[in-house]
Amino acid sequence: STQLPQIDTFGSQDPTAPTILFAHANGIPPGSYQSLFDAFNTPFRIIAPRHPAMWLGPKPNKQNPWQLFAKHVAHIANLQKGP
Repeated sequence: STQLPQIDTFGSQDPTAPTILFAHANGIPPGSYQSLFDAFNTPFRIIAPRHPAMWLGPKPNKQNPWQLFAKHVAHIANLQKGP
């Protein structure tokens, strides 16, 4: 089974608010960007999946962690499209 990433959320909790899917830098947790998120004047809903190295440990699997991260981000983006 495929393990999905841990996801942090910031900003508005309103599901109808504009959504930003935020991909953070390697080794820097999404919460480190809180001051950036706070600078937005629009009440965005921010979804930030964590990089696999932050939640799967030192050897997430045989796949390159960046390729896995890209797959997770693409999967989460597709889920946000709605009907």
